[in-house]
Amino acid sequence: MYYTIQKVKYMQEVKKMFKKDYHSRQRKNKMLKGKILPLSDSTIEHLRSASAFSNSEEAQFRLKVIEFSDRYGVKVATDAFNISRATIYRWKKLLKDSNGKLNSLIPK
Repeated sequence: MYYTIQKVKYMQEVKKMFKKDYHSRQRKNKMLKGKILPLSDSTIEHLRSASAFSNSEEAQFRLKVIEFSDRYGVKVATDAFNISRATIYRWKKLLKDSNGKLNSLIPK
């Protein structure tokens, strides 16, 4: 396989970039090793909501119904899960209004 001079130079530049990036990541990893990094409030809140969602079987079921209806249609989902169309659309609206936060599917 033959390469033009420009292609060879380009490939050499790409290799240098990746090598430089690799070494900078290695240095950062060494500096951070063994240190506990502070978590932001939004990260902590996200972890709490993910935990609450994973503990709620009802919320997981609702998400499963929503995903099923997105893939196969609302009519098929109503038949498969024996749930009304209005309920599916209400759950979708809850999820959309909360910008996709899964904890919005947890029953109140």
